[in-house]
Amino acid sequence: MRQQDIDRAVLGCTQAHRRLVDHLDGLLRAGALNPSSPSLLPNWSVAHVLVHLAANADSHVRVFDGAARGEVLDQYAGGFAARNAAIEEGVGKDAAQLVGEIGDSCARLEQAWAVAAERGWEGRWRSPLGPELAVTELPFRRWRETEVHHADLGLDGFGFDDWSPEYVKRELALRTIEWSSRQPMGMTSLPKAALQLSTTTRLAWLMGRVVPAGLEPVTFG
Repeated sequence: MRQQDIDRAVLGCTQAHRRLVDHLDGLLRAGALNPSSPSLLPNWSVAHVLVHLAANADSHVRVFDGAARGEVLDQYAGGFAARNAAIEEGVGKDAAQLVGEIGDSCARLEQAWAVAAERGWEGRWRSPLGPELAVTELPFRRWRETEVHHADLGLDGFGFDDWSPEYVKRELALRTIEWSSRQPMGMTSLPKAALQLSTTTRLAWLMGRVVPAGLEPVTFG
């Protein structure tokens, strides 16, 4: 991956962190953040999403620290089972605790990016799904987590249409290719109904978040 692409992902994610933290801080001050409210994700409350976002940032710090030592680490020690258990343990925290942990975890990750030596950026890590991947992919993956789950919270003041244009541009290209690769031979273009959507709604569809009229649900992503 080119250094300029890594730098753009780091910048884009840092800005997404700021939007998320500022939004949550504003809702907290207004008394409008209820962690037990349902999110847009099935069976997850707002608290589940917030705990996951904080834990995800710390998982990136974990693999960056390992890469700096020349180690290839699992993103989550104990895999998905341990990750899910930790999320369930954290959902009972109050709104102030959850927002504080989001801010602190984002700051730790941004610091890890800032001090990452060349050896760290050349390292690798293992995703919970199994494959070993380059550390250089992590900033964009975190950017995705932050933008998408910010909307998944279902809170007033941020939705899919608020995703940053730069993120939408990069992700839409990736998701369109992924969609095409899963279609029968010869069907490589998105349906006309999808092409008539705004770019944010099209991306939300490709990520399985919405089902616009005239389209089938996308069941991956």
